[in-house]
Amino acid sequence: MSRLFTCAILSLFCCINATSQTLTPIFRGKDFTTPFIDAKGKLVFSLPKGHSPVVGEPSTGIFFSFLNIGYNQPMQVFYDGVCVVRSDKGAYYWINDKGETIKDFGDQYAAMGQFEAGLCKALFRIQDKQGFYIAFLNPQGENVFGEKIFWEATPFINGVAAVQEENEEAPWYFIDKNGKATITIQVPNDYQIIKVELLENNTAQLMIKHRKKKQYDYLFVNTLGEKRFQVSEKFPGKKVNFIGQFSQGLCPIAFARSGDIFSDVFWVNEKGETQFSFKSINKYGPKFHSGYTFIEEASDAEGNSYKSSYSLVDTKGNKHKPTLPDGEVILSLIEMDGRYAKVQVSDGRSYVHCLIDLQDSLSMKFCTKQGINGWTDRSDILYFDGNRSTHTLKDLSGKTIWETPIEELVFSDIKEALKYKDKVRLYELRNPDDFKNGLFKLKKLQYLSIEYNDLKTLPTDIYKLKELESLKLYSLDKFETLPAETARLEKLQTLNISSCPNYKSGVEYVIENAPALKLVTLDNIELKDGFETMMKQKRPELVINAWYSSEIMIQEDPVIIGD
Repeated sequence: MSRLFTCAILSLFCCINATSQTLTPIFRGKDFTTPFIDAKGKLVFSLPKGHSPVVGEPSTGIFFSFLNIGYNQPMQVFYDGVCVVRSDKGAYYWINDKGETIKDFGDQYAAMGQFEAGLCKALFRIQDKQGFYIAFLNPQGENVFGEKIFWEATPFINGVAAVQEENEEAPWYFIDKNGKATITIQVPNDYQIIKVELLENNTAQLMIKHRKKKQYDYLFVNTLGEKRFQVSEKFPGKKVNFIGQFSQGLCPIAFARSGDIFSDVFWVNEKGETQFSFKSINKYGPKFHSGYTFIEEASDAEGNSYKSSYSLVDTKGNKHKPTLPDGEVILSLIEMDGRYAKVQVSDGRSYVHCLIDLQDSLSMKFCTKQGINGWTDRSDILYFDGNRSTHTLKDLSGKTIWETPIEELVFSDIKEALKYKDKVRLYELRNPDDFKNGLFKLKKLQYLSIEYNDLKTLPTDIYKLKELESLKLYSLDKFETLPAETARLEKLQTLNISSCPNYKSGVEYVIENAPALKLVTLDNIELKDGFETMMKQKRPELVINAWYSSEIMIQEDPVIIGD
């Protein structure tokens, strides 16, 4: 049975709540730097390309890159002035709010998570043992429990964590912040614990599995080990689709319905007693924010088509509608966090993104056609992501605090780029004619991504891009040859060739002869026999990541729906 590591998708970034100054990181992906902006719009520092702040639980996934899936970007990433960072080579280090490295762990740990309750979870391997083990690090970078390590562990909440030693068959127990075991977690006979989530109300949510039958259940216990309730006992015969989190004394449990794809959702108290419920729900909030959660009710379902209606719901189960201008309706409620809910509103002709203030009569505070990617209650700074390269920070009045400078914009129109030819550093080429229409006039170009066109090879004068540091060839169905002149790019550090199914030759020569090359990523491109071994001996500092689709197996956590 595989280890189960939970991870917040936003993946990949760290940290927490308090810092001596408010800094907002601008996440732009592994090919770009990550600038940190203060509340006045000043650039304080930037992380190098490929270096990312870490958020959520530690993960050892092979695809370790930031995924923008529409949720809030983390706006504060420091704990007591410290943030965890993952480098482009997978090493971990800690920085202060000036961007200075205060602790460098190198490759000591396979993964790290964010600081929580003053401690950082770190995963590492032990020689001759399978899997990863967990250590809790204090702000000095030391294992706070000395030599004690764990096979699995939750973060600390209210001074308590749930841990499992040795292996997946070992018992789970609670420990205090001194590492002292307080109580062993008991489960019904013939059941084993699959996963533990520690909640803020001194409750642990256990996913348990019958040792002989393919039967799953959920058990809630308090941190004294006392049983609160078991889902199958409170709701016999029902199949669980999903369980949310306890917040403000309530937890939503979604049950499958017969005959359609929707759920009946029950909000229960800490004894498992139903406080209110709604039927035929398509989406719902997993927890309360400022006294509200949300539901999307489905009606008139026909196949995969249905009518939806969004409501905010308070802790008594009362439904509320945000205050909207006449004729406008909510198309979707995208995200809730802290004080605000992000909604998509339409007047029948177009739509905008708006923030609903959960602490001020559910009124609209801000609307824009841009995507709102994050916000902070503390300084009321909003984070916009107009597209992949254009980022803006504004306050609630709409005043721009910071926006991406020309040098950091990714251009894709050669005529527009030539207006700033002495500043443009990043270019995305989708029309091969851009080469002859002025691309070589961009003398400061450092990043070039060539994608989605019918290019068969690069022009032989590619070496004229003297400042080029990163070259990416992506989704080029007809691309065949990487010319030898590519090796004359004296500052080229990273080379990425992906989704080029008709590639034939050239990359070995470039890898061997490009003088500054540090990282090569190849997807479904087979290198000559012995080439990687030879390069490890010749240039041990060069990293080559080459994989083939037939060799990759991704194992996912099971989706549990009742028995």
